Amino acid sequence: MKKINVSVLVIALAMATTACNNAAEGTHNEAGHEMHEHEGHEHSGNMEDHEADVETTMAKTSLDAAMVTSITTDYLAVKDALVNDDAEGAKAAAAKMQSVLTGTEDELGKKLLFDAEHISGTTEIGHQRDHFEVLTKNVVALNTQVKTGQDLYIQHCPMAFDGKGADWVSNSKDVFNPYFGEKMLKCGRVQKKI
Repeated sequence: MKKINVSVLVIALAMATTACNNAAEGTHNEAGHEMHEHEGHEHSGNMEDHEADVETTMAKTSLDAAMVTSITTDYLAVKDALVNDDAEGAKAAAAKMQSVLTGTEDELGKKLLFDAEHISGTTEIGHQRDHFEVLTKNVVALNTQVKTGQDLYIQHCPMAFDGKGADWVSNSKDVFNPYFGEKMLKCGRVQKKI
């Protein structure tokens, strides 16, 4: 009986590891994240509308390379904090990004500011990760439009957000997952270089 239980455990662990590394769009996982309700923090709009806005229009930017480098450096600090399950660190890094973007009239800058404000406005890590997903889409758009000479890689976790999957940007090919942190640190793969 013990051999059967151990065998079932080994098979389940192997399936979970394989699913993480090879899952396709539409795969569902109970370990994914969902939108979080939270007190003391109001959205100035619907998160789903915000995400749809990011996906349907590629906002243009007039930000210069120095500003893009600064924003990207702050973004990478947010990512690293989320990798380490450090909500306070993510809050501080997002606040730094927020201070750089405050007062911008740039279309893409305003979108980045929206998510930086939400990440810096809470220590609820699930909510931070929700906004990090959209922040990532805008950081990709920013670095696609303005080349800074940084080596940046889009990485993807197929298990994030209940199997919907989510991307992040890294300055290394090594995978460290900001959506799961220690729970699934290495879940993901490099999609492409920006």
